[in-house]
Amino acid sequence: MAGIADVSALIRSREGRNSYTQSYLRENVFDGYSDCSSLVWKCYERGLGIFVGTWTGEQIDKGTLVLKNTDASRKSLSKKDLVKMQEGDLVFWGPSRYDSRHVEYYMGNGELSGHGAGIGPVRKKATEYRHTYQLLEVRRYVKSGGQTSGGSDPADRKELFRGRCVADDVNVRVWAGTDYENIKSYPKLYAGDIVEVIDYTQKDKYGEDWYYVRLGGKYYGFVKAEFIMKI
Repeated sequence: MAGIADVSALIRSREGRNSYTQSYLRENVFDGYSDCSSLVWKCYERGLGIFVGTWTGEQIDKGTLVLKNTDASRKSLSKKDLVKMQEGDLVFWGPSRYDSRHVEYYMGNGELSGHGAGIGPVRKKATEYRHTYQLLEVRRYVKSGGQTSGGSDPADRKELFRGRCVADDVNVRVWAGTDYENIKSYPKLYAGDIVEVIDYTQKDKYGEDWYYVRLGGKYYGFVKAEFIMKI
């Protein structure tokens, strides 16, 4: 399965290239548009194949809590906070936990990346970044080693059935659709290969089903359903 480094690479690839918008265009992160929450939503979706939520209010209710700030005057991270954090954590700001307004992605090595306004996203030192609103929480969506964490882990879902690939050179994608790249660890299937189909089937933009499969007992990816036969 892809790892958190893939998510970070996608964030990095958009730095200084996107226009800020809260219109419907915000979903077109890889075509040059985003806001703070759509950036992390789409990069997590494409890079790791998990759903962290479409906006800050949804994202702050997913994953696991790393740290929580109760000081209303505090607006930035400290060096002590960074000791608890790991690459891929999301940092939230807002008037209250139930009214989160901004999110930044922790790149590791004391750096954040996020899209606040104008052209972005922008990289910055985590302890120097201060938002207008209070620092709220830091939340984690992957465990050490890149496994998903919290309530959004499709790998925690039950196996539907075992399947056999019925064609050669079949792509294993990071998400449902031909416009997504192949997973790095197990990019192709060939006729006769056996997979475990997980209860997380997704539809691509054309309405076609893609199975979420486990390969070799530890790798995960999406394969077009027509290429997998139940055994």
